Amino acid sequence: MTTDPIPHSEIFPEIQFLRAIAVSLVVLSHSSLALWSGGFVGVDVFFVVSGYVIGLSLINERLRTSTNSLKLFFQRRFFRIFPPLVAVIIGSSIYAYFILSFDKSQDYFVQQARAALFSYSNFFFIFHKMDYFLQNGNSIFFLHTWSLGIEEQFYLLIPILIWIVSRFVRNSDHFNHFRVWNRVFATLAVISFLTSLVLKFNIVEVGTTEFRQLFVFYSPVTRAWEFLIGILLALQWNRNRERIQKQITGRWKFAFLAGLFVLQTGILLSSHRGLLSQFGSSSATAVVTAILIFALPRLAIQQNRFVNHPVIQLVGNASYSIYLWHWIAVSIGEDMFHPPSAYQTLFLLTLSFVPALLSYQFVEKPFRRVRDLRGSTKLAIGLGLVCIPFLILSALLVTARSERRDYGNVYASSVLDGCDFLNEICKVGSPQAKKKVLIFGDSHAYQLIPILKSYAESNDVELTTCAKFCASENISNIENNSFAPGNFDLVITVLCTNANIYTAEVQTDFAKVFAKFATLRNAKHLVFLDNPYLDEFVAPRRIKRPTLLPLLRSAQEDLRREATSRWIADSSADTAFYDPFDALCDKEFCFTEVDGKSVYLDNNHYSMAGSKLVEPSFVKTLQSLLG
Repeated sequence: MTTDPIPHSEIFPEIQFLRAIAVSLVVLSHSSLALWSGGFVGVDVFFVVSGYVIGLSLINERLRTSTNSLKLFFQRRFFRIFPPLVAVIIGSSIYAYFILSFDKSQDYFVQQARAALFSYSNFFFIFHKMDYFLQNGNSIFFLHTWSLGIEEQFYLLIPILIWIVSRFVRNSDHFNHFRVWNRVFATLAVISFLTSLVLKFNIVEVGTTEFRQLFVFYSPVTRAWEFLIGILLALQWNRNRERIQKQITGRWKFAFLAGLFVLQTGILLSSHRGLLSQFGSSSATAVVTAILIFALPRLAIQQNRFVNHPVIQLVGNASYSIYLWHWIAVSIGEDMFHPPSAYQTLFLLTLSFVPALLSYQFVEKPFRRVRDLRGSTKLAIGLGLVCIPFLILSALLVTARSERRDYGNVYASSVLDGCDFLNEICKVGSPQAKKKVLIFGDSHAYQLIPILKSYAESNDVELTTCAKFCASENISNIENNSFAPGNFDLVITVLCTNANIYTAEVQTDFAKVFAKFATLRNAKHLVFLDNPYLDEFVAPRRIKRPTLLPLLRSAQEDLRREATSRWIADSSADTAFYDPFDALCDKEFCFTEVDGKSVYLDNNHYSMAGSKLVEPSFVKTLQSLLG
């Protein structure tokens, strides 16, 4: 068994070539070109390659020094990963401050950027139930950092495992260490892959189906096997490198590479046509990548002119920065053009190579030398890399909230606390209260909760709320009358009907279900009719605030006439109705601002300023019904 250090330069061109392919696939998958929709598998190429490179690095360090330093490993990874990420966060924060709407979009931006900065993006998207393939770029600027989160978590785990192993392997012989590494990582790879299979195909039910699918995609537990395959390949190459020097040449080499190319092309096309799922495409690509890496020493393609072409090598070298910046370009396109055309997306993606290459040249490369500085200097720089973007994001959040208050774009969430009113059944007031009220509906029910909460707290009323996500999950319990046992004095239902979100059938079923539910619970039933709809709403931005023009009431009445007639026809005879138009409109116009404050948050939800307009007359209606 040789103990010579692994010559890193022998694999460098091939690895950068693979990275160039990987990042090109990912960029193309976001280009709006349908043929390349399966290019998301480029991330799986990255995972296997990263495992292989880290494996070689750890093996090489042990061969040179007879140990593996956790401190040096984490320093190298930190100064490799964080500087380009910080550059992206700061650069995109400038765009967010001036151009991104200062409504909730800036809040989401800050939350995602913080998740990226602190390496938990993948878990952020799991618990926020964000399907990677169903998100719009303008609201998810850092969606692509889910893979970075997994990679950083992998980099945290692997050296710690190696350190633990070294505590138990007393023999200093490298062969013994590498043999134990091989067994440990092979076992973990099998466990990881089997876990992904079990969850993907619902063999064991853990949580909801939605949670399992998100967990399989985003979790380091189910993705670890791809990295571990890379490490196992590095161990295999180190163990057998003296026996695998015989090269594959001529027709055999061409046949092998052509076979892999055809296989991977088939995977991409099958994914594009829907014949292969994301899980199948990703898993198959990881295997193909592993086969290619395993054969690299025998293929000896490092001398190939195409592999060594300066452009290919540059793209491979800058692949990390390209990956980080390309999605920012996609997000900007979505934010500016709603949605962008294929040409606009391609133009912005091409343009993203400018900051990416600048980042590689003036951020990535210089910061790699930081690890050679004195300890106190490195610590100061490291703290700066974390603290500066964190402070910038905090300032962005504070200024966005200040801007919203000034403009009037203030959300119900700003005055609601003590419960998650969007996702849970919440109660306000004493269980011994004389009157009990339920409000149930979509986001239009949520915007009424501040009024009802204030009323309940001051009028001996117990309020039960179930809005938006809570309502979606509990409508079946309303239908079978198992929702919140006990009677109510008043049931209030609210549904957005003016934006054509729901079909006539859905609205009819909703009205009939609650007419029956109110009767079964001995409750009066109040339907809160929909508010005006701003068809041409423009999101407020610092660079340009929209002009708030009043809406013609007659046009708004025409818009809602059919839905209102349906509500009345489908409800029981004793159902009461509250019409917010009398509070939000005069005889001719519906207001879009009052006292210089915007009445609306978006095209169909009113702000707290709008809520204040509705509150007096709505409270009178409540008092008349509750007695």
